[in-house]
Amino acid sequence: MALLAVSVLALLAIGLVTLNAGRQVFAAASGLPAASRIENLVGQPGSERLRPTLLFDRTGEVLLAELGHPRAAGRRWQSLGQLPPAVVQAHVAALDPGFWDRQEGGALEVLRRTIRSGVGDEGSAITPTISERLAAQVLLPADASSVATLMLASDLEARYPRAQILEWYLNSADYGNLAFGLDAASLVYFGKHADELTLAEAAVLAGLLRTGSDERLEDPGEAARLREETLSAMRRLSMISAEEEAEALLVPPIVWEASAKEADPSLGFVGAVWTELKAAVGPGPASLGGGRVITTLDLDLQLQADCVARTHMERMNGEALAAARQAADGSPCVAASFLPPVRPGDAGLNHNLKDVGLVVMDPRQGEVLALIGPADEPLSSGGAAAPFLYLSALARGYTPGTMLVVPPEDSEASGEASLMRLRTGLASGGPAAARSIVDLIGPQAAVRTLELMGLEVPAAFATADRLASGDVTVRMIDLAGALGALANGGVQVGVSPGEAREGLDPTLIRRVVGQDGTTVYEGRTERRAVVSEGLAYLLTDILSDEPARWERLGQGNLLEIGRPAAGLVGDSIPATDNWTVGYTPQRVAVVWTGAPEADPMVAVQALNGAAPIWHAVLRYASRDLGPEDWDQPQDVTYAEVCDPSGYLATPYCPSVVREVFLLGTEPSDADTLYRPFRVNRETGRLATFFTPIDLVEERVYFVPPPEAGGHAQEDLEAPPQEYDRILPPPVDPDVNITSPAFFDVVSRNVAVRGSAGGEGFVSYRLDLGSGLDPQAWLQIGEVVSSPVGSGLLASWSTDDVQGLHVLRLTVVHDDGTIETAAVAVTVDNTRPRVELVLPFDGQVFRAGEDRDVVIDAEVTDESDLAQVVFYVDGRPVLTRTSRPWSMRWPLGAAGEHVIRARATDAAGNSADSDEVRITIER
Repeated sequence: MALLAVSVLALLAIGLVTLNAGRQVFAAASGLPAASRIENLVGQPGSERLRPTLLFDRTGEVLLAELGHPRAAGRRWQSLGQLPPAVVQAHVAALDPGFWDRQEGGALEVLRRTIRSGVGDEGSAITPTISERLAAQVLLPADASSVATLMLASDLEARYPRAQILEWYLNSADYGNLAFGLDAASLVYFGKHADELTLAEAAVLAGLLRTGSDERLEDPGEAARLREETLSAMRRLSMISAEEEAEALLVPPIVWEASAKEADPSLGFVGAVWTELKAAVGPGPASLGGGRVITTLDLDLQLQADCVARTHMERMNGEALAAARQAADGSPCVAASFLPPVRPGDAGLNHNLKDVGLVVMDPRQGEVLALIGPADEPLSSGGAAAPFLYLSALARGYTPGTMLVVPPEDSEASGEASLMRLRTGLASGGPAAARSIVDLIGPQAAVRTLELMGLEVPAAFATADRLASGDVTVRMIDLAGALGALANGGVQVGVSPGEAREGLDPTLIRRVVGQDGTTVYEGRTERRAVVSEGLAYLLTDILSDEPARWERLGQGNLLEIGRPAAGLVGDSIPATDNWTVGYTPQRVAVVWTGAPEADPMVAVQALNGAAPIWHAVLRYASRDLGPEDWDQPQDVTYAEVCDPSGYLATPYCPSVVREVFLLGTEPSDADTLYRPFRVNRETGRLATFFTPIDLVEERVYFVPPPEAGGHAQEDLEAPPQEYDRILPPPVDPDVNITSPAFFDVVSRNVAVRGSAGGEGFVSYRLDLGSGLDPQAWLQIGEVVSSPVGSGLLASWSTDDVQGLHVLRLTVVHDDGTIETAAVAVTVDNTRPRVELVLPFDGQVFRAGEDRDVVIDAEVTDESDLAQVVFYVDGRPVLTRTSRPWSMRWPLGAAGEHVIRARATDAAGNSADSDEVRITIER
């Protein structure tokens, strides 16, 4: 019966999988392009031609570039007959060893692949054939399923010879770095056409296609491994001999130089367009269709940004330029007029600025208007991503007024912590302040916010140290998109990255037109609220606070552009990355300058690296736009607070500032950092009730919180720690307190004795004040209208009192005068704590072996101890009034004895220890 049930369940499971798989087959088949469509892209077999996609500016009238690497401008179609046999063999060995002999993919393979997809196993490793690679590269969208890819590959193999399929693939494959096709890759990486490639070079390129990562070519070891793996596969397939393999391995690995990325200033923009384009229309139509891409690029802004960047880089690398460089089209570099003069200390010095990148975007439209440099490459943020660490804190209830305890920048150096508001920490606090923020919220919360804004953080970077120091990689275009959301009131505008990450990317494409003139793709930006308008306003208010930056950057610094603008500078240690980022309501600008870690920049600081470019470009980009400020949201308010605590200002606060808050997060407590103290102006000590009033003055001191480690403001000394010396005043026979005496320790019910009388007596009362200099008094008992002469003034219950107090007697006379007398007393209502350490409970002592019993007590009390009495069998055997609290008791009679100790303090409080039982044997 059980076997039957299992069989039924198995059949049901197979049915469900088959049903699901069937649905996928129909879904895949319904959207498949015809295999013959490849001829529309590259031409009829035997008469193929390369038709590059063309990139135009936002007007659609000015050609910017071809979609491809500048080094591949002379690429040509390579037929298999033109290529050295080793080149063809290397690609077959590396990618699809069974390519020539394999039967075309039939229904069984489609079913197998479909079933794997139906049970959720599509993501497991499936090595694509060359036919599948061609289908995916040329005809299908980027998100096509492996089932659809296999079906289209089967159609290709049924319709065309294998040689034709391989030729098409080699001439269209994406080898990375905008090298489309084998000939383009050969030109980009080796500076020669594909029909001149050697066996060793062909093995590297074939291995590159197999791994799909062009970054490996920058490492000689990785390039050698690619070559070695391909050559080994060729030898196993008898395509080359062992001698040919060994000879190819002896050739030094040729690694493409980083200069290939610097061959053209527009290369970064073209690469970014390619990334978005292949996700929008598919890699084949994008690279082979011969269409027109209308980009978002503002040509004038691009040209001006480029010439500004080049002019500044050349000046900072020691060149004495009589005038700014012209724009690339020969027009004047008008934007360079916004560059500040080279500072005397920078003139003639080679600062070793090797690279520059920038992104300018319209945050309301989500469009990139200018782009230079490595937009898609991860760069060390160097603190440029710090605003989003602070955003994470604001989102968790902290405010711009929250006080941070910031340790010294150099953890090795001695120094005190600094206290600053969160606002000051972001504006000019640097990595140490950022570390305080990460410690407040935790690294995982910070990473979550970064990812929410579209900034990916690899797991290796998700530590407090790396987040705070800026040792986190970001892409320029992602950073621009994240800042754009802040500029736009928390709403991010852009296109979905098509990856498993959050946020929207700024778009670079307005429209794609096919070779027949029809619109293939129309840019469709999305709007997504990634943070509330109130939180975005708080962060923008901080970043646009010019005075907050003055301490670090000085007044009139380069982040001030004559209109409301949020800005931040950041750099890395060592000096490999220098950033200036920021925005107005209408424009976002991200500028980066850098150098290799092995050859870092020299004397590049906050305001001489990226900042001059940022200043000039943002001013030029905003020249025709009326100045705007950010509207204050309804859930945002302002309050006067004390700096640096961020709490409500008091009359003692020397620096009152206006701070911004979300409604409901305004402070309700008054500042406690700046406090008044009464001081004896002659001794400099804290005044007491007994200090002559003419010597007492009030002084304000800065009292830091314990976590600040003793920090004190430079302009205020620390408060004194010692009280003024107390001398009992002369005794007035008519007004005095005789008991308790000065500095007596009292407890429970205290009989207060003394005199209260004199000529014209009306009444007296007793008051109690806490400490030696009470600022508030509590009346004891009732006001008494009968005089007392050397008698009982009152019975004082101290049950709710503890510690040092001043007891004051006040006598009122009929002429309105008053007289006072006072004593300082310590109230101790806490019993001592007493514990017998020796002997042990149950311990046995034997006559002849032991002469006596050591009795040792451990006693503690809030005040002085008066005595400790030791008891044996209920009878006191010794009283001690000072340490040690121990004794030796000679062995008594045989049998059991009970030992305990009683401690009494100076206030009369007593406590007994637990009883200990011992046995004496004789």
